[in-house]
Amino acid sequence: MHRLPTIPKFTKSWEMFEYNLLFVRRLVDFVGLDFMIENYKFNWRTGSAVFFCVTVFSLSLYSTAFYYPDMYKICEVSIPLSICLQSAFKLYYGYRHRHFYLETLVGFVDVFASDMNDLDRMLDSGDRNEEFIRDKVKSICGQHQHIIEYESDLDERYIVICFVQVFTSISGVVVALFLVYMIQFIPGYMLVLASFVQLLQLCLLGTVLTVKVEFSYSQLNQR
Repeated sequence: MHRLPTIPKFTKSWEMFEYNLLFVRRLVDFVGLDFMIENYKFNWRTGSAVFFCVTVFSLSLYSTAFYYPDMYKICEVSIPLSICLQSAFKLYYGYRHRHFYLETLVGFVDVFASDMNDLDRMLDSGDRNEEFIRDKVKSICGQHQHIIEYESDLDERYIVICFVQVFTSISGVVVALFLVYMIQFIPGYMLVLASFVQLLQLCLLGTVLTVKVEFSYSQLNQR
């Protein structure tokens, strides 16, 4: 009997994030939206995703005008319209700032931790070279400052897309619950679940940022 693959056990939150990131990248690669690959270029699958987004947006606007002034129908149409709006912002900011993604911060901190370990070995070595140690300390201080600056840049680039995602997700939950209560809109249950999952993704993003920064500080304080 064929057994389904089991999810590995994680000891740290960033390990779970990296596993989930790999899973998400496999999904988005299906539509050509994996911006983290080396030398990413706009391809026909990315164009198909943009075309689909524009089509849904156009049909939603047409349906809104067609069903006006039926409030319930307009509420139903507003849900895919909000999802389309969210997708448009993600496509734009994802493509424009594809070199500033979280994976880069993870790499920065890993290199920082490696240099700290090298400094440990230099300090514990019987034949210490004070000049090399001094240069290594200067390099580590510069990397630490670079990590802080990069985190600030990342926050500036995510603030708009996170605001749009939170706003559209909460709006989708409110509208879906309203339709479920008023007209027993069955698809609303799945829409509520999907919106909650999206909000949890933002919590995961904040968690991995906090964990990585705290890890860099812990490496620094242990020395």
